[in-house]
Amino acid sequence: MLNKYEKTHNKFLEDVKKNKRVSPLKAIRSFCLSCMGFSGKDIKDCKGGDNCPLFQFRFGSNMTSRKKKR
Repeated sequence: MLNKYEKTHNKFLEDVKKNKRVSPLKAIRSFCLSCMGFSGKDIKDCKGGDNCPLFQFRFGSNMTSRKKKR
């Protein structure tokens, strides 16, 4: 049985196969899900900050620009 994160990743892959436009943030989120074994909790606790250039985008949004807006 697929969890909700695996379903999200599979939907992303289907969209790519159908040549639909996908946002860069959705692509990054999908990458992070697959990297962390499809666990949202593990993405939240990810320690890849210095080693992963996608770290700040792992939630599907730019956390840096959010902090600036507040």
